[in-house]
Amino acid sequence: MKITQYILTVLAVLISTFGHAIYIPVQLTGFNADVVADVSGNALGSTNNDVDGVNYVFMSQSYNIAGTSYMPLGGLVNSVVASTPGLTFQLEPYTANNSLRLTSGSSGTLNLVTPTSAESVFVLGTTGSGNSTTTITVTFTDGTTQVFTGQLFPDWFGGANFAIQGLGRTLRTTNAILNSTTDPRLYQVELPLLAANYSKLVQSIGFNTTGGVLNMMAATLYNNIPCSGTPNAGSAQASPMNPCPGVSVLLNLTGNTAAGNLAYQWWRSFSSCNGPWVPVPAGNSATLTYTPPPGSTSYYVCVVTCLSSGLVDTSACVGPVIVQPYSPTSPCYCNTSTATNTADEEITNVTLGTLNNTTTCSSLVGTACTGTGNGSLYSNFTSCTPYPILYKGLAHTANLTVGSCGTVNFTNAFKIYIDYNQDTDFTDPGEEVYFSGTSGLTCVPPTTVNATFTVPSTAQSGPTRMRVINQEGGQSSATTIVPCGSYGYGETEDYVVNIVAPSPYDPAVQSINVPTGTCFTANETVTVQIANFGSNTINLSTNPVTCNLQVNSPVGLVTYTATLNTGTLNAYGATTQTATFNNVNMFDGGSYCFNTNLTIVTSGGVVNGNLNNDSLSSAICRINLRPTAGPDYELCQYSSIPFGQGLTVSGCAAPITDSIEIILPVLCQQ
Repeated sequence: MKITQYILTVLAVLISTFGHAIYIPVQLTGFNADVVADVSGNALGSTNNDVDGVNYVFMSQSYNIAGTSYMPLGGLVNSVVASTPGLTFQLEPYTANNSLRLTSGSSGTLNLVTPTSAESVFVLGTTGSGNSTTTITVTFTDGTTQVFTGQLFPDWFGGANFAIQGLGRTLRTTNAILNSTTDPRLYQVELPLLAANYSKLVQSIGFNTTGGVLNMMAATLYNNIPCSGTPNAGSAQASPMNPCPGVSVLLNLTGNTAAGNLAYQWWRSFSSCNGPWVPVPAGNSATLTYTPPPGSTSYYVCVVTCLSSGLVDTSACVGPVIVQPYSPTSPCYCNTSTATNTADEEITNVTLGTLNNTTTCSSLVGTACTGTGNGSLYSNFTSCTPYPILYKGLAHTANLTVGSCGTVNFTNAFKIYIDYNQDTDFTDPGEEVYFSGTSGLTCVPPTTVNATFTVPSTAQSGPTRMRVINQEGGQSSATTIVPCGSYGYGETEDYVVNIVAPSPYDPAVQSINVPTGTCFTANETVTVQIANFGSNTINLSTNPVTCNLQVNSPVGLVTYTATLNTGTLNAYGATTQTATFNNVNMFDGGSYCFNTNLTIVTSGGVVNGNLNNDSLSSAICRINLRPTAGPDYELCQYSSIPFGQGLTVSGCAAPITDSIEIILPVLCQQ
């Protein structure tokens, strides 16, 4: 299949910007061990052997999600050795065998999928538990060999001539993670071929080792013999084919010409392998790591040009690469944030907007919905509806309560994460939205914290995953709690919030302030704080806001009205105004519940863009213990008079004494 002619025209313009690709990462078979943990919190299950004989392994970013050390994204190693600028190695997928693992005294072979000519062979490896000395044999397709003895691969900690460092490691048995800027390391070794072997095709690379545990992980061929004639672009490959949102795809070639003076350009189509085509940004290398647009379906080809001859070939197409659509319940979210013990700390309540979810120890049954997972360890409450609304640019407060499934107090901390860019992780800047601090919280007695955060204006709109974590000892540092990975005691709970852009004008009730106590008069004062959560300022002189205070009282529904008609309500809740209601009658004994609604004068196109926040999600209630006259009560001989039937009643500032009238009928006998 040839790419369309207009692409070749564009290629002619771009060709002067392409480098000479003389390092060719090669595809190999023969790997016998998976030594890279790639499932968060599950090093043992996502590897089948260790690097060093004592259970330590490498880790990918998908395992060490909140950490700083991991194997390179997409498996592409860019060597930092100064004498080999531009040298790259392509590691095997972290989900499969990715190491030729050899203990002392053993041997093994890596075979090239496509035998290729070279001037030098570079191999990438490391040794666990000491150094290793290795004899390497390069075998050609004609059966001849070239042997390299005494090749040193240092211990994965602290050796020289490393191609990459600071990869970190984890212990398979406990998932304990080491983040480091310097270790572990992978080392490159060059095997220069004899001139007589330049024209031969390298078929395999064999290793015989003594010393520590040798791990051979990749090979790259160096070929500076200029290309000639028409190059062979081979076939395009992409991995993974069904990535999660925000995950990079590795693009490379197989079966392609390995020579100097070659230029590359990758192209993508959102339609099919027949185009139309657009260039992949910065796509001018044989191996490329690229992040497709969210929700996209893409096809890829690579145009290879021999600069010596000017002749061009186009690779076979690969596709479709389908990026999984975003969902707040996507399986792409790590589900390994979990406590490992059900005792001690328990999240007993999460309240945010319309969400109010109370749970008890080891139970997935909440007051808002029934979750899935493991109660007191990890609880998935993403089915709780309606989703609480979070407005971009506005501050919101969640109330979080920690209790205990035991009787002893342990200090702990909370964090909240929200996936603002909807890429199915919580590791992007700003997605840790709240930390309760290093002073720590008590769980016996329970503690409630007010977690206030502001949603950035750049957040993606729509339903989005929120994660709440309480962790024993989480107060130790600002980085102790991480969004993925297991911990000892505490709990993780997941929810969904709905992020929306604010309306242009949105008068809203922030609070209703009602007198406290249990004894009230006929002249109480209630105030209501009103803000504007819209994106534009409201001028109250031209668009007055009226607040209706509705009181459900013992005598029925009573409405009081106040109008704000001076000053302004600034955008994004920056200022508030107070509506004051005097002479609110709370004299009669019984229950009083207060809530509101708002109206705004709509001149000049100003309308109330959101009615949901014109009242509180729950009314404010008070009880007046003042006695209230009741119906006639029939009193029988020797009976007691119950509460409220003319007795002294406590609860007000001073006892209130009521009176009773007892009518005794007299029966006369003849």
